[in-house]
Formats: sequence, C-alpha cells, structure tokens
Amino acid sequence: MVAFRFVCPEHRRRFIEVVEGEGCRDPEAMEQVRRRLLAWLSEHYPRLVLDSYNSESCMGCALNAACVDLTDMYAMIRLASRLARSPASGSGLREQTARARTVQNETPSA
Repeated sequence: MVAFRFVCPEHRRRFIEVVEGEGCRDPEAMEQVRRRLLAWLSEHYPRLVLDSYNSESCMGCALNAACVDLTDMYAMIRLASRLARSPASGSGLREQTARARTVQNETPSA
C-alpha cells in the first residue's frame, strides 16, 4: 500500500488516478513513485515540503494555495510511473530518470 502521511483524501485519490493512468498498479511500484515525487518536491519546493511536515498539512493543498504550476510535477509523476512499471525499474531507475530529466531539459518549451 502507498504510505501517504500528509496528504488529504482528494490529493491521495488524484495521485493514484494519475499513477494508475500510466498503467502502474502494483503497490510497491506506486510507493516508489510516491517516494520519487517527495524527493522531486523536496528539490523544487523545499520550503513548502518543510512547512507541510511541520504543520502536518496536505502538500497538495499547499501547492494549490501557492498557485504553483503543476505541469512539471505531473510530467515527473507520469515518467516515474512508467519507469516503475518497466522491467528495468530496479537499480537502473535512477539512471533512467536522470536521462529523462536531461532530455526534458533539452526539449524547448512550447
């Protein structure tokens, strides 16, 4: 089971919906995606993550309240979901994510 701590039911449902939409239904793989999301959020929004932990409030609600553009976050969740369900999801996941991030950064925005 996915171990949500400071996420409201609505944002928990949305996360599962997005991950399952990418074909990732295995609970262990979903937990891997959740951990990658938390690492990504900690890297991009460290203050928001820290404040959510300290106040024990939903990070999704905090992102919405801060009017954060969630496009990159959803792209990361989708990528991590696809990688987590791939046969090479073990030790090669970190390298695949780094390669995908490099490609994503090199792709011009529309």
